[in-house]
Amino acid sequence: MNRQRIDWVDGIKGIASFCVFLSHFLIAFLPGSYYGQTSPSHIFYGLDHISSQSPFSFFTRGHFMVCLFCLISGMVLSIKVIGLQNKNNISTIILKRYFRLSLPLFFSAVFAWFLWKTNLYYHIETSAITKSKWLSNYYLGDLPLVKDLFFTSFISVWFIGNNTFSGVFWMLKLTFLGSYLSILLSQMVWKYQKKSLFFLALLCIFFIRLNSMYLLFVLGTIIALFMHYYEPKKAIFTFIGPIIFIIGCFFGGFPRGVIPTNIYSLFTLPSYIDKSQFFHIAGSFFVVLGIYLSNFLKDFFSSKPFVFLGQISYAFFLLHFPILFSFTTRFFVFLHKNTDSYQIPLIIVFISSSILMIFCAFLFTKIIENNISKLLKLL
Repeated sequence: MNRQRIDWVDGIKGIASFCVFLSHFLIAFLPGSYYGQTSPSHIFYGLDHISSQSPFSFFTRGHFMVCLFCLISGMVLSIKVIGLQNKNNISTIILKRYFRLSLPLFFSAVFAWFLWKTNLYYHIETSAITKSKWLSNYYLGDLPLVKDLFFTSFISVWFIGNNTFSGVFWMLKLTFLGSYLSILLSQMVWKYQKKSLFFLALLCIFFIRLNSMYLLFVLGTIIALFMHYYEPKKAIFTFIGPIIFIIGCFFGGFPRGVIPTNIYSLFTLPSYIDKSQFFHIAGSFFVVLGIYLSNFLKDFFSSKPFVFLGQISYAFFLLHFPILFSFTTRFFVFLHKNTDSYQIPLIIVFISSSILMIFCAFLFTKIIENNISKLLKLL
């Protein structure tokens, strides 16, 4: 893989991680943007209600962004495994993967626990103003014991899906186990090469029938296989790539918190399939494939701001939830009380929280993740 491809993948990861925060911010302060008319509108003309079903709101669909993140994760691992010169290195990749994910998570869980212990979470008071039922669902009950930090960080998050210390931890079990699925499938490519595509297609049908999000990692391996054997050079892809990308964004806009009454209501699937999940998975596949086929899109997602976000994406993902439930909520309540306004504090809080999260993620990456990476190189 050349450097450009690495950059555009980092760019997607960066945008996806930031958009996960954006989706959580909106559901916390503009719950109508997720739940539609079952929640009160907080902005003029009911634009938050309208956005709950709008195809143009694809970038606020947190579940779609999680799907994009998981597919990218599976794809990157598959690219690495398929292209291994020394096949014996696969055991090192498998071992490092666990510590690469779990050690940073432990430090983020300590941070979330500290905020909990010092009563810095302010989401319950904030939910009374925003009317977000989602916001009041976390950090309830007794403070977990210190020993729970270790068990959660190194066991239950990865094998059970425990989200005690952060509402986003639910997806890490999926990411962890799914990454090993991608590694396993990629090893099959060593022997069967292009013929393995037939088995991967059958596996897609299997996971669709199970209504399983592990489908994302199979699709990630399929794209990696395509990238390994095929380089899009024909001019026709200049037009096909963006079209596929737009289709992916349209699928990604499928609403999850409300039953659609617009064009999405025309989409029919068997009752055993989760509609929004299926279209979000399909959308993530088309988005990544469309970018790969278009040099213009690859250049766009390779821009320095996006790549920078990609380099701190895991730290941003881990830290944004406790910061949102502490600094963001408390600052919003303070501004709301002193300005007697809703929209202005919302804008100020979003900008300030974004800056704070990026800064904290940068420090976390530089001080914690980078040093963990240096230690893992010794394995």
